[in-house]
Amino acid sequence: MGHKPQEKSAYSMKHRLWSSKQKSQIVLDWCTKEIIGYSLSMRSKTDDWLDAVEAAVTNRFPEGIREALKNQQLFLLSDNGCQSTSQRFMMNCSLLGIAQIFTT
Repeated sequence: MGHKPQEKSAYSMKHRLWSSKQKSQIVLDWCTKEIIGYSLSMRSKTDDWLDAVEAAVTNRFPEGIREALKNQQLFLLSDNGCQSTSQRFMMNCSLLGIAQIFTT
């Protein structure tokens, strides 16, 4: 959730290549720049991105996201890559009440 009354809750999704074989999907809190969820994998597929979002939601909202956000919108900023624009990723974000924002 937001850290001040007027702040919106917003997270950013990042993809990093750590080596030729190791990739990470990271969810950062916009306000604090804290890593709140991540996934390490040999690839960067939709499942890996969903794992990172699930870890972030579990860490940030241990009592459940729907109750915590019933009067507030949560945003997720990501690129227009095939993972974040896949139907499954977008559907999961929607079910969690997460509005996606795409960079250009």
